[in-house]
Amino acid sequence: MKKIAVILSFTFPIFCSAQTIHFDDRESPYAIYLGFVNTFTILPAIGMDAKDLVVSCVNCQLEKLTNSDTEHLKYKITPDKGFTKVQLQIRDKKDVLIKEENFQVSRLPYFEIFLGNQSNGESINKENLKLSAGYPSEVSLKIPLQILSWEVTLGELTFNGKGDYFTDEVLLVIKKSTEGQILKISCVVEDKTTGISRKLNAEFKGV
Repeated sequence: MKKIAVILSFTFPIFCSAQTIHFDDRESPYAIYLGFVNTFTILPAIGMDAKDLVVSCVNCQLEKLTNSDTEHLKYKITPDKGFTKVQLQIRDKKDVLIKEENFQVSRLPYFEIFLGNQSNGESINKENLKLSAGYPSEVSLKIPLQILSWEVTLGELTFNGKGDYFTDEVLLVIKKSTEGQILKISCVVEDKTTGISRKLNAEFKGV
């Protein structure tokens, strides 16, 4: 059976995200996020013509995008109200099912503060103290976020700064933290796609 590649991506009203998903045989369904324009591209196998493919969706609506051509097809997928799961189906001109994929309809979670690869509530990795903001690993959307300012509290010490880098003084204090101490970090983070800033808080355990 000829294989086709289906690429799922998510487009914001003013920003095209970096997420690209290649369908594979994993058991868990891919996510379609509410409040975003979810699009996918169908790349037919060699010798297969895109115009011979019939694409349909269960519990959702499809809109073929105008920049589709004979080599690939692009669609916008919108879940029907009230459904938490949808399914994409692709058939050939003989109505033979070639591919089907399941999607979980989800709300995009809030982004978080990370210290290295550690998230809120985890222990400090003193070898990686890079400050950043982003989504959990299970969310592959890449949204441009900028840390405008931060405040760090460890015991009776409090430090303030701007940007996503700690001062050498702060780094030294964190590296000297001991087991049982709690490092508190508060950041003002701006979503560059919307210009909206949000204050985030996180705590990390000393080791």
